[in-house]
Amino acid sequence: MSALFIYNMGRCAVIVADCRVTTYTDNTNTTVKSRRLDGKIVRTGIGFVTGTGLVELLDSVKDRVADEDIESVDDLCRIIEQEVEDVESDPKLSGKAREQALKTGFAFTYTTVDVDGLPLIRAAISHPASGDRALYGVPAGNLLALVP
Repeated sequence: MSALFIYNMGRCAVIVADCRVTTYTDNTNTTVKSRRLDGKIVRTGIGFVTGTGLVELLDSVKDRVADEDIESVDDLCRIIEQEVEDVESDPKLSGKAREQALKTGFAFTYTTVDVDGLPLIRAAISHPASGDRALYGVPAGNLLALVP
């Protein structure tokens, strides 16, 4: 079981993610591999990102974020969308892995300014439950948990 929590406190946000990952290689619920994943929360050019769900998808997004200059939320959403498409079309993935890809979600923070021009941290998620991976902003004062 994997989970992440994102709490938007207004001027700052907190992201918490577990560091265990489980990999399935067949259509059963048999756990083939479970390991610790260090660096599950990754710095982007605009904040931080983490995820919960299919490890292959989490790793591919994490690798892309490390390799590319992230300048906007659109950049981050584009990477997530492209990696979801790549993973879902991978013929080597088992049925269980495809099922987990459909439950994989991402949480991230990004910087912006308020109406007075003061720095502000925003928090958001991208998850299939939010409507075709639509970006869902976490309102100030709210805690959100993602558990695939």
